[in-house]
Amino acid sequence: LSFNSTVATVPVCTLIHHLHHFLKSRFGHQSLLRFPTVVSFPLQLNQVTRRIIGVSIFLFGFIYEATADYQLLQFKQTRTPDQLLTSGLWKYSRHPNHFGEIVLWTGIATLCFAQSQTLGLLAYFSPIAITLTLVYLSGSVQQEPRMSKNKRNFEDYLGNTPNILPRIF
Repeated sequence: LSFNSTVATVPVCTLIHHLHHFLKSRFGHQSLLRFPTVVSFPLQLNQVTRRIIGVSIFLFGFIYEATADYQLLQFKQTRTPDQLLTSGLWKYSRHPNHFGEIVLWTGIATLCFAQSQTLGLLAYFSPIAITLTLVYLSGSVQQEPRMSKNKRNFEDYLGNTPNILPRIF
């Protein structure tokens, strides 16, 4: 038998063993040999659910970042040097591509956590590290001082638009 929780292994295995022998003695058949698979299903469902959540978070972040990058690419092809991108995802945050990157790494960490809860917690270091890097070392720290000099209406955009976390309402 293979269970996700070592705490539940002994009582569940013992219960299944006794139930199997009781039914075998009463009814004389081996029909419950596959019963442990049914019992272990709820324990596996949590892991599957966590994987689905992790993949969903990853895909949302990936699509969000790719959309922001595509919008930026399209804008760069048609803009004048002093224009500022304030439409699409860029009207909700100044760096939606960074938000997508952080969400993407959170999805990967959630997938790791679904595989191993103990070691999976270490995987959450990655989205924390990327967040700290994008907020304090690169990204807005490097781009925004230059943009404030070159872009018209940047101060208004800076005051009305959040840095990374999108304002939806």
